[in-house]
Amino acid sequence: MPAVIDIGSNTVQLIIGERAADGGTKVLLQTLRTTRLGLSDRPAHLAKERIEATLSALAEYRDICASYGVTRIKPVATSAVRDAENRAEFTDAVQAAFGWQVEVLSGEEEARFSCAGALASAAAAGDSAQLIIDLGGSSTELIVFADNCIQSVQSMQIGAARAVARGWDRPAIAAQL
Repeated sequence: MPAVIDIGSNTVQLIIGERAADGGTKVLLQTLRTTRLGLSDRPAHLAKERIEATLSALAEYRDICASYGVTRIKPVATSAVRDAENRAEFTDAVQAAFGWQVEVLSGEEEARFSCAGALASAAAAGDSAQLIIDLGGSSTELIVFADNCIQSVQSMQIGAARAVARGWDRPAIAAQL
């Protein structure tokens, strides 16, 4: 049984799933913890206390996964880790504590995964998605989907936590966009 851990700028999410009879995935558990990994007084730097908070959430998730009998755990990280000058400090700490290799997604990979999740939700609701916006803590991904394929993706370094940390007001956010 697999699990995915999404290590974002604001939250760390855990999804545990199993194969459904129709070949899809049945979600058994989806939960998140707010660790604010991307919050720092230094741009492009992961603060020690935020790393520790994230490691604590990961320890909780390891225990939850064990209770579900999870055999594969896939941790992925997005913008906060991708952009951090000390990202190796974080990924090495995860490797040392849990034996997990964190896959740091590019902005395009992050957008593609966001698109896949949104399209699965849209299909379940009977909607056809054409523009998907994934607003995260440190980045925002825009995905255009048409004719059953991704037409374009863009990842921008504009997110809710980043805007707050930099003191941006509405005009400053609009200028960045």
